[in-house]
Amino acid sequence: MATLNERMVRRIRGTVHACKKCDGLDDTDALCIDQKEIGLNYIYPRKTHINILFVAESPPKPGNGFFYDSQIANHRFRNRLFKLINESGLGHVNTLEDFTGKDYYLADALNCRWNKSRKNYLSVKIFRNCSLYLAQQIELFKPKLIVAMGNKASISLSYPHVEEAIGRVKIPDANIIRMSFILVASNETDAQKIEKLKSIACR
Repeated sequence: MATLNERMVRRIRGTVHACKKCDGLDDTDALCIDQKEIGLNYIYPRKTHINILFVAESPPKPGNGFFYDSQIANHRFRNRLFKLINESGLGHVNTLEDFTGKDYYLADALNCRWNKSRKNYLSVKIFRNCSLYLAQQIELFKPKLIVAMGNKASISLSYPHVEEAIGRVKIPDANIIRMSFILVASNETDAQKIEKLKSIACR
């Protein structure tokens, strides 16, 4: 494996935090453009190619923690994802260090915090704007597999920037798994989610 390009890490991190592309696109203040989160601010795999890039929807509303914030001990989303990983045979993961040590990384379709109590949907343009940064993280980590969790995460994989990045790092369609978001009720059961993850455990 190659060493991760830390210069690229700094560039992505800086452009995400400086981004104002969606200023004025939401008049409800549901999209908190001055409060952003990205895994590159915390711990992440230091080499490429990583094994799995998990893609979620967005960081939660202000004050509700963040997946990579190790100070948050009781984190519903993180605990839920770890449980599904463990039950699917993708490895023993109980901590963020375990997760990173397996060469797993979590990116969001949006990097701005989203307060869904104000508005539970956002303009497609907002997701399209942020797809550039998802594409950059795909090119940075060159994942072998991608797991999109939720409709917004799945749709984000189809935006041109992201499709081009997936093509450049040569991720075949068979290595992209789409499933429902893991914290909401859906027509997809936990058993079905686990089966999808099991299907990539031996790749």
